[in-house]
Amino acid sequence: MSQKTIHVLHVDDEPGFADLTETFLEREEDQFTVETATSATDGVEIIDDRPPDCIVSDYDMPTMDGIEFLRTVRSEYPDLPFILFTGRGSEEVASDAISAGATDYLQKGSGNEQYRLLANRILNSVKQYRSERQLRETQAEYSAVFENAHDALLLVEIEEDGFRYQQCNPRAVELIGRDRAEIIGNTPRKALGPENGKKVTGAYRKCVEQGSPIEYTVTLDLPTGNVTRECQAAPIPTDGEIVQLVVSFQDITERRKRQQELEEEQRFVQQSLNTLNDLFYVVDTDRKLQRWNDYVLELTGYSESDLKGTDISEFFPDDEVDKIVHAVEGTLNTGNATVEADLLTSDGRRIPHEFRGQHLTDSDGKTTGIVGIGRDLTERRQRERRFQALVQEADDVISIVDAEGRFQYQSPSVERILGYDSDETIGDSAWEYIHPEDREKVKKQFEDWLARPTDTTGQIEYRARHADGSWRWMEARGNNQFSNPAVEGFVINSRNVSDRRERQLKLEQIETLFEHAQDALFLIDLTDNFTVERVNPAWETMTGIPAEHALGKAPSEILNEAAKERTEAKYRQCIERQEPLSYEEVIEFGERETYWRTKIAPVVINDTVEYLVGSTRNITERKKREQELKEYESVIRALSDAVYVLDDDGQFTYINDEFVELVGYDREQILGSGPALIKSEDAVNQAERQLGRLLSDDGPEAVKFEVMIQPREGDPIVCEDHMGIIPYEGENFDGSVGTLRDITEYREERSRLGQLN
Repeated sequence: MSQKTIHVLHVDDEPGFADLTETFLEREEDQFTVETATSATDGVEIIDDRPPDCIVSDYDMPTMDGIEFLRTVRSEYPDLPFILFTGRGSEEVASDAISAGATDYLQKGSGNEQYRLLANRILNSVKQYRSERQLRETQAEYSAVFENAHDALLLVEIEEDGFRYQQCNPRAVELIGRDRAEIIGNTPRKALGPENGKKVTGAYRKCVEQGSPIEYTVTLDLPTGNVTRECQAAPIPTDGEIVQLVVSFQDITERRKRQQELEEEQRFVQQSLNTLNDLFYVVDTDRKLQRWNDYVLELTGYSESDLKGTDISEFFPDDEVDKIVHAVEGTLNTGNATVEADLLTSDGRRIPHEFRGQHLTDSDGKTTGIVGIGRDLTERRQRERRFQALVQEADDVISIVDAEGRFQYQSPSVERILGYDSDETIGDSAWEYIHPEDREKVKKQFEDWLARPTDTTGQIEYRARHADGSWRWMEARGNNQFSNPAVEGFVINSRNVSDRRERQLKLEQIETLFEHAQDALFLIDLTDNFTVERVNPAWETMTGIPAEHALGKAPSEILNEAAKERTEAKYRQCIERQEPLSYEEVIEFGERETYWRTKIAPVVINDTVEYLVGSTRNITERKKREQELKEYESVIRALSDAVYVLDDDGQFTYINDEFVELVGYDREQILGSGPALIKSEDAVNQAERQLGRLLSDDGPEAVKFEVMIQPREGDPIVCEDHMGIIPYEGENFDGSVGTLRDITEYREERSRLGQLN
């Protein structure tokens, strides 16, 4: 049935009048549909089955009159329009009808005018009924919405001096944390508290002043705690005047807390990203830059506006663009990619970087962009170049071998140190290059290193074969790097220590010489004036002073004052000159006066003389012999005979002036020559026979014989040779000494006398 159709129930015990009324009403209003009943009882049944929009009833009917019928209807339908249309009119009937709840009262008349009036009364009654019913339904709906709204709702009445709450829904009671009675009828200050009321009152006034809805967020201290509310206030005008406000609000405390936490987290993340010394970036699927950290700005020199939404290929040199585009496409397609490329700064500098990108996806798994890190490779490449230079120029050979000892890598320095091309040794067994005598020792050490991979390895020395076939002493240390995926092998550093071994050998020889030298050796430390640092056993023997009584002492503590001053003066002279110094000195040890031949030399370290090293020899006996020799020389000089000395090889080592004058040769020609210079072969043999007599066990101490001397010029000279041997100990013959006397005149005189006789 259409909403415009009006279903009218006409109850009248006169069928003819009922039919006539139906005819006139339906003709008067097209929207009327009239149904008749001839008794109130029938009418009640129709109402229960098909409730009408309006009831028109006669008053005077049998069994149940119109007033009783009205009361029956009102018991079920208190608001249904009911018009008493009766021919029996009186004020009493009208009063009873109105008292019983009749909508209207109309007395039957004559003519068609009564039907027009009835139709008008029906229309007005139904219209009002329907409006009131619709209003009630709307109010019920609004009340249901108001009471069950998810948002908290307040109906606020505007008063001359403020605001007062007229209504609130359960959600408002819950969020405010007070009973409904503490809210309704009270001002905001009383319902919410002075401070909270002051905050919301300001918002209410703003809404009234603007005359339009406003939104605001307020933080209140309520019994439920410190809360944050997101609110909206809307004016309700009546006849052009705002008399009420409806306020809706919701609790966003948790949302605000989550938002603050999210903002804090975002700030933390951004601050963390800003602390990175790497570039952080996010680009969309079109390669447009969307996010970055502060380091991007700092390093590149670009501004925020330069970066936002710019294709990242703009930040790379032309020769790197294809590589970057390909890397982006690879990341979007496969999920990740790594690429090395030069970043182009705003001032045109190229900075090498390694970029690692990972694709970003939404909740559906769809790729939305790329997040990545860019790491500056400048230092790493410098380290690589330095490492490469160190590897190539180092004194060490860096090798990587597998568990079988086969070369997996050899540094280029192997060619300079051992003469091999590094590439040609790859795959070779390391043992092939080790001296056979050292091979087993090195193998055992290698196996020990492998068995203890976490221990720091010691070192081992061995001989390695040079490409030219010679051997080099090497010192090696190992480092187990099998677990390092970048190495996967055993790293060995081998250093050529041949020079060091040679120096060590020399030091050992020097040490042996120091300990076993026949000369007294000593070392003087200059750190604390002059102190004895070290002496050898010969020094102890010659001086008679044990080493422990001399070490750490100054000369003044060992020598007498005079010797100490002379010795220290020599030390200072050597230091000043920074060159070796030789001298003879006389030192008294106790009551013994001894003669020494000493040589000292400076030990210069960093242009500073730190030590003096010296050797000394006791020449007391030699001095005595020299003195005796001088005395002998005085005697010899007093002799008129020619004097000579021959060593154990028969070479002249000494001749006097008379000898030179006798033979006529220069002294230099004679010294170092043998007797054959001035004697015939027979004369030489004669002299050797005489020497044999002297060297025999029972030989004489001296022999005298005549010998023919052939001078450089002139006739041979007959001389008397008076010869003896130089005293010696043991079996070592030291030489002979003799005199030559020209006996030519003596021979001639003796011959003349013989002739006279």
